[in-house]
Formats: sequence, structure tokens, C-alpha cells
Amino acid sequence: EVTVRWLQSFEDYLLIERKNAPNTIYSNLKVIKTIINNAIQQELLPYEKSPFRNYKLQWTKTAVEFLEEKEIEALETLLLKEGSVIKMHRDMFLFAFNCGGLRISDMLKLKWRNFNGTYLTVITKKTKDPLRIKLTSNALNILEEYRNAESENDDFIFPCIKQETDMKDPVVQFKTISSKTTQINSNLKKIADLAGIDKPLRTHIARHSFGTIALQREIPIEIVSKLMTHSNIKQTQVYAKIVNASLDKAMDKFDVRGT
Repeated sequence: EVTVRWLQSFEDYLLIERKNAPNTIYSNLKVIKTIINNAIQQELLPYEKSPFRNYKLQWTKTAVEFLEEKEIEALETLLLKEGSVIKMHRDMFLFAFNCGGLRISDMLKLKWRNFNGTYLTVITKKTKDPLRIKLTSNALNILEEYRNAESENDDFIFPCIKQETDMKDPVVQFKTISSKTTQINSNLKKIADLAGIDKPLRTHIARHSFGTIALQREIPIEIVSKLMTHSNIKQTQVYAKIVNASLDKAMDKFDVRGT
């Protein structure tokens, strides 16, 4: 049933009905392409029947948005109501930034058993490899606000997800994380306005901000790549290009010839 015409109809549905961005559409269609390719490899489908022979996926190259250090400081000093959901979402953004650009999907699942007082141990969703992160004082201060005498090892650090949710069920996990990420991103837009940040603040920008600022602080790119759990260093080089471009702009300002 998955024909070129069906793919075109599905793409139209994602664009018009679901209001998906081009790269979100690409990601959804890529999943289908992977399944088709697996079927071909297992000889369940002849290659000639693949609709992707005549249907090309379109990826749009986008600029990497990130916060500068002064904008991170604006978030840190922003006064929000204690115990409010919006404050927790701000704190989660800052925690992700201070923990090597931790992905929201990994942060939502963090439990107190992942923290030993100094280090945070995370099994990342994307790589499945354990990552041990020494927490900064800023990250530790955030955790102190969320731990109390009643906190147990199996409790979520950031109580966004109900404790009884079956996160071992992949469908339940996917729906829960997607729903909570949407809610957090909605609040981050409000937080950006309150902090005077003129950027489309989203959870993933914490990750981009860490990568960029870490390289600006001259942390070796190999270490930044490891902390961000990139599968190869080419992914980290995106941030190196941003830093180099910033240096070029600085030198352009320094260049006073012709004035």
C-alpha cells in the first residue's frame, strides 16, 4: 500500500493538517524508508517495489540557534514563582545546558538513582551507552531544589511524569515524552519573552548552547563530542563552525581600515 502516491498524500497531511516543519516531515518519512529498506534486506519486498526509488526525501538546512552567555545569565536571574511548573521547565533547560547539553528525552527519565551526589549517570536514548557526568555547581544547586527528605531512588528528579507511568512500554514512553516536550517548549517561549530573549527558545537550544559555549571556552572538541554523545566528531564540528564565524565577525569589527 505504500506507493509514491501514498507518500505524497502522507506528506501533504503532515504539512497541512499536522503543521509539521519540513525537517519533521523528513524525519517521519525517513522512518518509513528505513522499514522499507529492512524489508528489502530480509527479502520480504523486491527492490523494484520500493516507492523510494522514485520519491526523494527533502531535508532543509537550517541555522543552529543557540544562546549566548549573557542570555543564559538572563534565564538564571529571571524570577519565577517557587514551585511553579514554568519555573521547573526553566530549571530543566538550565540543567540540560549545565550537563553537556542533555537531551530532553533523557532528562525527563532521570531518577534519583542516576545521581550519587557528585556524578550523574545516564543511559542515553540515542546511543544506549552509559555516560557519567560530573555535575557543575550550577547543576548541583538546581538538584538541591528538587530533592527533599521524601525523595526515593525510583522517583523522577524532575516530576513531569506521573510515577505510575509505564516508561518501559515504548509506545507509552514515546507519547509521554512527546507530550511533555511540547508542554515544556510552550513554556520556554513564555520564559524567553519574560527574560527578554528574542529567540525561539526550545529544549534543544540548551544542547546547541552548550556545544557552542563549551568550544568558546576552549574545551577540546573531542571532549565536547563525548559529553554530547555524538556518534562522530563531524556532528560537533557544526558548533566549531559557529565559533569560527563569531571569531571572524570579531576581527571584522577590529579591522578599522577605511575608517
